[in-house]
Amino acid sequence: MQEPGTEAEAILGAVHQSVFGEAMQERITTAVNDTRYYGRYYNMPALCYGPSGEGNHGFDERTNLDSLRKTTLTIAAFIADWCGVREITPGK
Repeated sequence: MQEPGTEAEAILGAVHQSVFGEAMQERITTAVNDTRYYGRYYNMPALCYGPSGEGNHGFDERTNLDSLRKTTLTIAAFIADWCGVREITPGK
């Protein structure tokens, strides 16, 4: 977990805005997810980001497929922005 307002969060928010056409909403819950363990036990900052859905962890859990597609594009664009990209030359 990271403190609010990090560069990573700003980049993710900007990419989310460009893909979804709306600002990324902050969601704070009492639930536990894996980002807690990265920070607490490995001193590794982490963000939790994913698609929308309903019935989380229930027998009828489901994910919105349009949200899943857009979330996948957002994560890929975030990685490209955060890590940078380089041209791949065939045969090298």
